[in-house]
This record gives sequence, C-alpha cells and structure tokens, in this order.
Amino acid sequence: VQLVAVADRDPERARARAAEWGVRALSPDDLLAGEEIELVVNLTPPRAHVETTRTALEAGKHVYSEKPLAVTVEDGRALVALARERSLGLACAPDTFLGSALETAVEALPRIGRPLAAQAFVGNSGPEHWHPAPAAYYELGAGPLFSLGPYYVTALVRLLGPIAEVTGFAVLPAVPRKVDPSIETTYAGALRFASGALATLFASYDVQGNRVPPLELYGSEATLSIPDPNLFDGPVLLGRGAAWEELPVHHATGRGRGIGVADLVDALAEGRPPRASGEQALHVLDTLCALQEGGRVLA
Repeated sequence: VQLVAVADRDPERARARAAEWGVRALSPDDLLAGEEIELVVNLTPPRAHVETTRTALEAGKHVYSEKPLAVTVEDGRALVALARERSLGLACAPDTFLGSALETAVEALPRIGRPLAAQAFVGNSGPEHWHPAPAAYYELGAGPLFSLGPYYVTALVRLLGPIAEVTGFAVLPAVPRKVDPSIETTYAGALRFASGALATLFASYDVQGNRVPPLELYGSEATLSIPDPNLFDGPVLLGRGAAWEELPVHHATGRGRGIGVADLVDALAEGRPPRASGEQALHVLDTLCALQEGGRVLA
C-alpha cells in the first residue's frame, strides 16, 4: 500500500499532514481526479461520510471509511449497492476485530460450549475531558452509541453472528454540557441474535468510573472475558467457576490501525470480500439505528 496524497477542505490542514508523511497535499476534487489513486480512506466526520464515500465510488475509487458507514440505514444501503454496482471494494471501520484479542476469542469459541449470552459495556465521562474539539462527538451519527458502539457491536457480531432484533432506551445528559443538550448520552440496549443468543449493550458519556469488564461471552460450559474491542490486543481469559486461564495468542497486532485498509487491498487482489466489509458495517449501523429508535426487528 503506497500513500500517494492527503486531501482536506482546509488546505492548511492538508499541507501539514502531507508534509508529515512526505506526500502531496491536494484538494478533495483533485485527489478524486487522480488516476494513479486507486483507494480512498475516508476520515471525515460522520456527517460527511456518505457524501465523501459516494463521491469517491462514483469517481471509480475503492473506499475504506471510518465508522459509522452512514448516519441512516437508507444511506448505508445505497452506498453498499453503489459499490456492488460499480464492482468496487467498500470496507469500513472498525478493524480492531482483526487483532489478536478477538481472533483468539473466536478460536476459543468451541471451548465455551453453546454461546448463550454476552454483555458489552463502554462508559466514560465524555470526550470534552480529553479532545480539543469535542463538539463533533455530539453531532448526528456520533455520541456514545455511534462513536463507541460500533467496536462492541462488531465484536458481538463476529462472535455470535447476525442480530435479529433490538430494543433500547436512552437518556439525555446527566450534567450540563457545552454541547447540544438534545443529544442523548447514555444508551442501554438488548440484542437478540439469529442464533438465539442474547446480549446487552451499554454505552455512555455519563460514567465517572467503573469496574465492569468491557466484553464477556457466556457459554454453557465456560465464559470468555475479552479486552476492550476498541483495541487490537490484550489478554483473553477463559473462566470456569473461580478458575481463570489466560489463552495464548498467535500474534500481537499492537497499534494496528490500518489493518482494515490492508485487508481490503488483499481482498481486491484475491477476489474475495474484505473482512471489514460494507455489508458488515451496514448490519452494525442497522443495529445502532434500531437501538436509537427504541428497538425493532432488523431487516
């Protein structure tokens, strides 16, 4: 994978990032017009994901997008259909499920017996405590559900298969914030998988501290405790009663941002679907939108 150019609507930002990597700084239009550019990585804010991805696909480029794939299910379906119509690759974050932690968990599934249930928990006190420009985290398509939820729902789908039905609840900010006060900041949902397994999902910007494990999977014979799905690596534990065993991993991915892009390139060369496929991202988006709506049976 050769990095060719960086584009931004703000020319100064594009020049600064391009200088850091020793590549060209272009306008978005010039980047899409460049015949030598085959793949575009869409790192725009969520509200711009659909327009940016659609424009790149229409320009004949393969696309790897930041999550979520879109803000609405209808827009997500349209992007997947456009990529299929143009015979172009479309993949989407997160790619953390390709790291050693979740791969180890998937390989260990036979050891837990029949998967019955799971719980996913992610909570913090909000991006305003660490991000210099937190307002974007409270816009449509962001918030704790769409900023954090994709990591956890994607991991659950990889472990338990497709989701059939969703129900959920949400509450407004518990404390005053210097952002849109109408954006809900705590979500709790229940997921029913096509396999019959159940899971709970909690995502919040109102948590001041917790000791809840990020992801656990409960089987008829054992439990898997899995590290934060926002990370690639970490210890995976297999538990029976009071006894816990740390499972060996085959490789360590570390800070592996970009694995999804590399896998998309490999998939194009090998004639297979990318593992972080647009279809998978659409299913995750459908799940998150359903939870935000209060619940429904998924299509």
